Amino acid sequence: LSSQFYTGSLAKNGIHLLAGLQDNRSAIYSGVNQWRVTNLGDGTYNAFDPVQDSLIYCSSQYQNLYKSTDFGNQWEELIPPNQEAGFVSPFILCKSDPNRIYSGGNVLLMSANRGTSWDTTFFSNKNEKITAIADNPNRSKEVFIATVIEPSKITKLYYSQDAGKHLLLIDNSIPERMIRDIIIDPNEENRLYICLGSYGRPGIMVSTNYGLDWNFLDNNYLPDVPIHCLIIDPNDSNILYAGTDLGLFFSTDQGSNWKSYNTHPFDLVAVYDLLFNNLKKELVIFTHSHGAFTVDAIDKNTVKVSHQKKKTIQCQVINRKLYLLGVESIPTNLMILSSSGQNFFLNNSNNAFDVELLPPGIYYLISHDFGVLKFILI
Repeated sequence: LSSQFYTGSLAKNGIHLLAGLQDNRSAIYSGVNQWRVTNLGDGTYNAFDPVQDSLIYCSSQYQNLYKSTDFGNQWEELIPPNQEAGFVSPFILCKSDPNRIYSGGNVLLMSANRGTSWDTTFFSNKNEKITAIADNPNRSKEVFIATVIEPSKITKLYYSQDAGKHLLLIDNSIPERMIRDIIIDPNEENRLYICLGSYGRPGIMVSTNYGLDWNFLDNNYLPDVPIHCLIIDPNDSNILYAGTDLGLFFSTDQGSNWKSYNTHPFDLVAVYDLLFNNLKKELVIFTHSHGAFTVDAIDKNTVKVSHQKKKTIQCQVINRKLYLLGVESIPTNLMILSSSGQNFFLNNSNNAFDVELLPPGIYYLISHDFGVLKFILI
């Protein structure tokens, strides 16, 4: 299914998938190389009940949430559309208590009975909207909430110990960039990550004291583009996977060094969500223009990412020729991607690459050897 996914979910059997599609409702995959469209609207967030695969949840635009008890044949509305919420509003099932649901719009809604009734927490600013929610997998009432205030773009991160009734602002020094994802390490509870949506600046921050303090990762070889999602290998917290505007990247040292996991030019698209299938030791990748597909999980014993300080590699344009500086050898060809998503292939001519026919704009140079470099044509 080659379409624009927002998010996806994996059933406990490791086979069934549930996913939200921009403009094309939601879809269910039953393991037979075919998707079945279900629900309505723009499919956004979704979830399988961790015990009953037939009990599923799907949301559409503006916090609209539905539940099905028969694997998507019939639906019951739990939350009506809320025009004050974000177009794509997150919801989650609590990992340690599937009866508990958190839904985020311009208010935080919490249900302790699978959506039969809801408690509401309001924000002091009516323009504040929730962008990400994450709960502690071991303590059902502990939850982290990320928000953004429109149109100022002020970002806030909250923590609650009582299922969202009271929100503590745990840090207001995070850069004013939208938080796309919050991740709690399943093996190191005090270690958290957030993913930020922005260009030209690092996109992943880490906390080692449960959100009290935050620092940027070194991000060696990770492109400075929006980071939409991050997952941690449940068997090894050193292994991270990041979904970016330029495809999938992985790290084997908790994010100090990164390597591209894009195996085909078509993989260089925005990765909006990632799932780890522990039964099959594979990743399920949901992209926003190249459908969904799987890749094998990284085996750290066979794949190494350098822990040495990265070399300074630069690209420079002189007289409409692109030159690579600091590389050991000049490749015979390059693939570059424009900021609008168009691919171009360049051939080596006398150790330079002709960019005469390219229009002005921002470009990203893609290489398995030295990662992603950005250059501008004027």
